[in-house]
Parts: sequence; C-alpha cells; structure tokens
Amino acid sequence: MNLNRRKERAARALTSLGIDPTATDREIQRALEFSTFNNYRTLLGQSHKCDMGEGQGWKTKVQYLSPARDAGIVGFTACPWASPGCAPGCIKTSGMMNYPTHFKVRHRRTLRWFLYPERTAEWLNLEISNHSKAAPLDGYGAAVRLDGTSEQHFWRNPHVDRTTSVKLYDYLKSGLTKTALRAHRSGWHLTFSLSEKPASLLQSDAWAAVGVNTAIVVGGPVGTYRKKNKLLAEALTERGEFFGRQVIFGDDHDLRFLDPAAGGWLALGAKGQSCHDETGFVVRFDLDKLLGTDAPAEDCLLPAHAERFFNHHNVAATAAK
Repeated sequence: MNLNRRKERAARALTSLGIDPTATDREIQRALEFSTFNNYRTLLGQSHKCDMGEGQGWKTKVQYLSPARDAGIVGFTACPWASPGCAPGCIKTSGMMNYPTHFKVRHRRTLRWFLYPERTAEWLNLEISNHSKAAPLDGYGAAVRLDGTSEQHFWRNPHVDRTTSVKLYDYLKSGLTKTALRAHRSGWHLTFSLSEKPASLLQSDAWAAVGVNTAIVVGGPVGTYRKKNKLLAEALTERGEFFGRQVIFGDDHDLRFLDPAAGGWLALGAKGQSCHDETGFVVRFDLDKLLGTDAPAEDCLLPAHAERFFNHHNVAATAAK
C-alpha cells in the first residue's frame, strides 16, 4: 500500500489529534514525533508492573499502541487476534492507561507505525540502543516489550534490530507457527495468552508442547475486584498445578523470560474492566473454595468454566491414548 493510500485511511485519526491530513509528510512526521515544545515523543514507555521488575534486577521499557481498532484508522486493527472478551478487558482500562492523555500517546505511536514504518523502526532501534546502554549503568539488565497493548509481531519486522543485547519479550494470542517458534527460540521470549475462543485451549496445548507458558486471567464471580482476584491468582499458584500443568504467579513483575519454560499457566488476577467480563475470557473460580479450602484448583472452577476445561482436558487425554 502506497503512502497516499495510508494517509487517506488515517485522515480521520490524524484530524482527531489536531493534525492536518493534507499537510506535507515532513509536517505530519514532526507533529507525530515531537511536541509543540520540540520534545521528542518516545515510542517506549514504562508501567508500574514493568517497574516492579527492578526488584529482580531488570529495567523494562514497553511500547503501548492503540489496541484493537482504537486508533481510528480505516480497516486497521493493532490486535488481529483479539477476542470479544479481551478487547473490552484490555489493560488500557486499568490505572493511568485509562487517562485521555495516555490514549493520545498510544494514538500517535500507532499512526507513526502505520504511516512511516521504516522511519519509526529507526527511531525504535535508537531508543532500544539507548536503553541497552543506560540500564547497565544503574546496575540493571535491559528488557523491552514491544506489544504492550497490541499484537503486531515485531519479531517479523525486518527493520527492527534483532542484534541488540536487550532482552525482548511479548505476549500473543495467535497460534503456534514456525516463524513465532523460531523467534522464541532465537531469544524473543513469547508467552501465549488464553482467550475465550473455542480454539484457544487447543492452541495453548500446542504452545505448551514446546515449553511456552500460557497466561490465564483469573477472577472470582463477575464483579470481584482487583485485590481479591490477585489473591485468587496467588492461591491458584500455591496449588502448584492446574489440569496437570505448573502454575506461575504473574502479578509480581512482568519479566516473563524469567519464568520456567514448563508449558505452564501464568496466573494473572483480573483488573480494570475485565473484572466485569462475562464472555469467558476471565476464568472464574468459587472464592470460598479456592481461598478457604485445600480443594484442587480444578474443583474450584465455577460451573461454566469447569465444563469448558474438563471437556477439553478429557478430549485431549483421550486423544493422547
């Protein structure tokens, strides 16, 4: 697709940011890349959870783009594999991510990649290089997550520098492919993210078979809030296993490349709008059973989720015989 066509598709999105879509490329690039005070707008940012990784000896930068169709670009989605459940429950609805100013930041970054991908990759490589030099000066390892609120598979982008010493990692919802597995094994750490789609558990099995963990968002009954859901994730981890797979607690930091490569479950407590999810994206447990007894985690699932997981587990076990 040529640049003029991309600009036509992005015209409404540019206008919403106060940028004239008929301006020259130089003017549009300037408006997207620099503030009115001539300050460079970074592609990489930070988050509270990423900052928690400093206790593990790592400084992390993360790129947050406009998830799904939030950018308003005609015919474009930043999350081609998004499910009906994960879209409204995206982390864009939690904490400071929900602020209008943060929405605009994500918006500009997405437009930079859509309109000027090669130029944007050059800026990204420079930011990653700077991070790789700055973090060790403070005694930290350097890590970068490029798909913080998107799934653009940057490991396939030929303009993104893969020779960096920075540890690259991401979550994804797409199924196992040779390209993705090659990227994972060559150092771009991947974690599969379970959705409510019927095929998602099958895809999780395939990823688990090659040692890749599956992130699973857990919670109590609909409306159970963040703190209680975090306790549920901890309790699930304390059980040790869930349907024969190791459980790893995922809410204490975001350094997924430190997790054991066991094809296990990464338990994350539901937060933001996902606390109210009714699609099945959030796997829900009986609060009293999981927090108040020693019952196996499988026996603590609420009925609809128990049916889904037990049916899949039984079919998979039968097929393996």
